[in-house]
Amino acid sequence: MGWPLRPLLAVLVVLHSSHVVIAQSSIPQQTSSAETWQRPVSGDGWNSFGHAQRTAATNASLPDVAPVSGQTDSVGAEHSLGTWSDTPAPQQAAFGAPVVTGGPQPIAGDIVPTQYPLDDETDEGPAPFVPPVPPPHARFGPVDDGWMGMSLKSSNVNATYLSGKGNTLGITSLDFRGTIQSAKLRGIFATPRFSWHFLDGPASTDLPGQLYNLSVDFLMVRPIGRNWMLHLAIAPGLNTDFNNVSSDSLRIMGRGLAFYNWSPALQLVGGVVYLDRDDIPLLPAAGLVYTPNEDTKIEVMFPRPRVARRYVVTPDHERWIYLAGELGGGTWAVERTSGRDDEATYRDLRLLFGVEHKWHAGPTLFFEGGYVFDRELEYESNIGNRTFTDTVMVRVGANF
Repeated sequence: MGWPLRPLLAVLVVLHSSHVVIAQSSIPQQTSSAETWQRPVSGDGWNSFGHAQRTAATNASLPDVAPVSGQTDSVGAEHSLGTWSDTPAPQQAAFGAPVVTGGPQPIAGDIVPTQYPLDDETDEGPAPFVPPVPPPHARFGPVDDGWMGMSLKSSNVNATYLSGKGNTLGITSLDFRGTIQSAKLRGIFATPRFSWHFLDGPASTDLPGQLYNLSVDFLMVRPIGRNWMLHLAIAPGLNTDFNNVSSDSLRIMGRGLAFYNWSPALQLVGGVVYLDRDDIPLLPAAGLVYTPNEDTKIEVMFPRPRVARRYVVTPDHERWIYLAGELGGGTWAVERTSGRDDEATYRDLRLLFGVEHKWHAGPTLFFEGGYVFDRELEYESNIGNRTFTDTVMVRVGANF
């Protein structure tokens, strides 16, 4: 091939390549069906308990849907513990139970860890023993907000003081915890918790000056049918003075609760709470929750009954007062002054009066004061067992 033909051949090759590129760019782009997420029809197991509203991230990618009446929690999900209607239920969808409309409002509160102290408070303040239903299935596609879609749902810090000195046991406790949720594991929650107890006395026995609780509460919530909700939790923990860290310091607590919506204002609750304490290893959790109106909540629940009344409500905050009962104490692995390993179990009963202030778009602050009685300290060795006189207590805290 002579040299004059080489430039001509190069020009033809360039023109042919340009034509191919232009032709390809003019082809419309196709979207695979896998990239298109369809919102499932209403009537799955979550919607049957009143779940409807999705998080803001989800609403940006899914069609808007009118929320079912309920309560908005700290992550913006509207929910209620159960709903009721006299009209026939629609056909059951592929995701679970049919939709039920109307129903009782959720109990003000949040995930309640099964650990010491038994249900001192919840993430929404010193709430009842029964936690509300967690946020619903809000996303049916890839999640990009962090590893496994995890985020901090709520956090709590509080301080409790039981008066006592000399030969009467005084206790100052600091408690910290936070509830973690995952967008990929709906209905599953993890609550790490750390409690630090400073003991004042008694002089008549060698109880350590400080005790500690470390635990993680794993909670699974599942709807069953149209009126049932099941809560299952396990909370492995370490109760110790850090001088005796042995198998005796390992405590595995748990609970199983079933909720049944009897009517729009009445909910029945039954189950068991396993405390893994030497004095009270297992407790029944039975009772009812009656909400006659938005300002009154009556929780006849053992082991934590409560009657609450809202006396102030404005567009940005509300205030509640309440009267509650509570079981305190726990079992710790300790080292005696003789160097011998032992287990110490403290128990008391508490009658509390509380006030809480809730900001609708902010934290909740609460204050409690009460009377503490039936106080006992027992060792596994039965050496140094004591009973203590009644005392008073104060608790302050905040939920975020």
